[in-house]
Amino acid sequence: MRNINHKQIQMEMPSKSLCSLARKPGGSNEVEAEAVVRFRNDSSKPVLLLFCIGNIARQDDGLGWAFADAIEQSNCFPGEIFRPYQLNIEDAEACSQADTVIFVDAATGNSKQGFAFEKCEPDGEITFTTHALLPNAIIALTNDLYGKYPNAYLLKISGKEWELGKEMTPFAKENLRRAVSFFLPFFDRQEKAKGKNV
Repeated sequence: MRNINHKQIQMEMPSKSLCSLARKPGGSNEVEAEAVVRFRNDSSKPVLLLFCIGNIARQDDGLGWAFADAIEQSNCFPGEIFRPYQLNIEDAEACSQADTVIFVDAATGNSKQGFAFEKCEPDGEITFTTHALLPNAIIALTNDLYGKYPNAYLLKISGKEWELGKEMTPFAKENLRRAVSFFLPFFDRQEKAKGKNV
């Protein structure tokens, strides 16, 4: 969980054809999280990685995994989805093979949109005794160990309750819906913009 930063950024996406998101009126906005890791291996080298960090046992801390469920159900995401409880040194190896990495996590505080999407710059003092790392430390480690700097972004979804064994709050569910509605159509907007420039 991290504090919301209100700075919004323009995302640079890899040039790969993506499907459109068809939104049906009257559909449910609620997404159930499940503790199952699934991977989409549509190519030999992943172009896009999504790290959805969370813990469904701690109320709104399950936002990352719930986000992963929603993205998978859309069947539009071309990369690989990871669902860690926390980020570790080993994740730098996966990041070194990607062009773009997106980290998703719950955040304390609130924003007008209910989420914040920002560039993830490499930063952080890294030691090999660290068990859990922040996204910017993972990107710094990716460069230190492998000499690679993937495009990296952080999507922080606002939550407010973190108690064990309780359901995600309506506040967090609404912010999840907003984050998903922003995220998926963004891919299609990028493709349409590229088409106009051809």
